[in-house]
Amino acid sequence: MRQQCKLLDVARSTVTYKPVEVDPEDIRIKRLLDEVYMIDPCLGSRRLVTVLARDYDIRTDRKRVARLRREMGQETIWCKPRTSIPDDGHRKYPYLLRNLAIDRPDQVWCADITDARYYQELARLRRLSQTKAAPQIGRNEPCPCDSGRKYKQCCLNKTQS
Repeated sequence: MRQQCKLLDVARSTVTYKPVEVDPEDIRIKRLLDEVYMIDPCLGSRRLVTVLARDYDIRTDRKRVARLRREMGQETIWCKPRTSIPDDGHRKYPYLLRNLAIDRPDQVWCADITDARYYQELARLRRLSQTKAAPQIGRNEPCPCDSGRKYKQCCLNKTQS
């Protein structure tokens, strides 16, 4: 055996290896973990140890539960860090009902504005495609009114107001 493995350039341990059988208790715990995951996917390994002990009378440690979940491909669903911090370009919309006392039926209605924003954007794109853009004038270029001064010293303030 030793010479055959040497000729084939194969380690002897790979030829004589016998895989360890899966523990039936692991299979049972995996089934229960899958069942609990379908009910509440937000439970982590620490909480699952408590749930298994309380509901199914299975005493195990957290590392075993974490290993079995890793083998099954289960991940806890939880809020990742920094998800509620707005992006720099994000618009902030005011909450218009903050100081409003709602005291009668049909005083406040909810409307779906997603279509309205879509149509506004579509109208804006149509306007852009139909109008020809005016040439951009640099701040330090001569003013188009032929005053002989720079644009920033002559007409820039008039166009901004």
